[in-house]
Amino acid sequence: MLAIVLTPALLLVHWSLSLSYLLVYAAWGGATQCRGCKRLFARVGDYSKVVDVESGYETVTRHDEVRAKTGDFFDDIQGGKRVGTIVRQEQVHVTYTTRRHYYSCRHCDHTWTERKTTSS
Repeated sequence: MLAIVLTPALLLVHWSLSLSYLLVYAAWGGATQCRGCKRLFARVGDYSKVVDVESGYETVTRHDEVRAKTGDFFDDIQGGKRVGTIVRQEQVHVTYTTRRHYYSCRHCDHTWTERKTTSS
């Protein structure tokens, strides 16, 4: 007969896997919960449409490497030996797109919408 010995390390792995599974289940189920009947994993994405498009600027931080040729073959094929880094901020053009997403429940036929804005 095969006996399984439950060591503390094995119990810790079992409990951590069980807990992570429950956390993912709750997070994903909560994100797809119907607002009407409150059932998990009930949201069905029907369609979405663009509501608004705006242009703007955002500040980004750039890190530029400064390299110098040393005459060493292996350094030079990589663009030279790294001698420093320049950190600078720059304004970049972005487009903000706002979409309205239409959802329905697969159980109670409740419908609702959400607005989400993304930048690109």
